[in-house]
Amino acid sequence: MSEQRASVALCIPTLGPPTWALFDSFGQWQSYHYQQHPDIAVTVIRPPRSLPIALARTYLAREVLRGGYDYQWFTDQDASYLPQTLDRLMAWNVPIVGALCLIRAPTWCTPMVFRGQKAPGSDFYKIPVDEVYNYLRMYADVEKNGPQIIEPVPEGSLFECDFTGCHCLLIKREVLEAMTPPWFSGDPGQEDRYFCLEAKKAGFPVYVDFSTFVGHATGIRQLGVYDFMAHYLYQSALEGLDVGIETEEEV
Repeated sequence: MSEQRASVALCIPTLGPPTWALFDSFGQWQSYHYQQHPDIAVTVIRPPRSLPIALARTYLAREVLRGGYDYQWFTDQDASYLPQTLDRLMAWNVPIVGALCLIRAPTWCTPMVFRGQKAPGSDFYKIPVDEVYNYLRMYADVEKNGPQIIEPVPEGSLFECDFTGCHCLLIKREVLEAMTPPWFSGDPGQEDRYFCLEAKKAGFPVYVDFSTFVGHATGIRQLGVYDFMAHYLYQSALEGLDVGIETEEEV
């Protein structure tokens, strides 16, 4: 008797056209998936109409439970990823794991990873930029933007955090079943945070896989490792920090 196929719902919460980067990523992934993983059934789900992002994510979570899928795989329409991305995230076998991605802003970019409140009673969470910088400096191609997957997986790649974003996030069905809907709520733009913090309350840790880096479109280009490293070094120079950069002394 053959084993039951694992089922994944690839959930895109918005209805706008995907970027070319996502279109290309999906095409490459589909070919890779067909050849390497015919044992995993993947279905693309989008909302029936344009909805506020929290409602759209909640609608998709309900569809995952209604359809009996084993995993919910969120990806945004401006994401880009390598074909092995789903493999890597599933291989961790944890309830919630996201790929490492960057937040967009006009003058800066920073990892979508938050852990540790600044002070007791504070609602401000820290972004572990130093940990991300040190990891990427050791293992990633720092001259490259766009998606990356580091092989073999370095020790310490799975980073537990308080919350991350849904830009590329894999959630096991058991998490949605254990939580009380709506799964995504809160202030506008905070629905990802709400989900992760509520999941932690329900006993499910949240992780980010530093070895899997996904791109984030901004205009016609992709934010990536190069952008983050350049911004980190620039900010460190402004603050007068020693980040171990070797320079040639003037003779």
